[in-house]
Amino acid sequence: MKAGYITVLSLIVIGGCIETSKEKISIGLSEQQVKNELGIPDFISESSGDQVRTYKGNVSPKYKWPDDAIKKYYYMNTSKEYIFKNNHLLEVRDISEERRERLLKIK
Repeated sequence: MKAGYITVLSLIVIGGCIETSKEKISIGLSEQQVKNELGIPDFISESSGDQVRTYKGNVSPKYKWPDDAIKKYYYMNTSKEYIFKNNHLLEVRDISEERRERLLKIK
């Protein structure tokens, strides 16, 4: 019985993790925890209502957007996009080629 419990628990833990090249990022982590693991993102995109702003990761915007705004961190070296809402990681996906080209045009 104990072995079955451990197996189920292990599957739950593994299922909630996304493994990238050398690190594990769990859904639900805070933005700061992801930054601590992966470093400063190359680009950040925020959307709230019908407004969107995108800027380089090492730039601090003049004003803070609401916590419920969707925030995306882009890491170009791994081609991954990390999506946050209310300071919690919701999803990780590949950066599309079209998005990659648009991001690289940002100065």
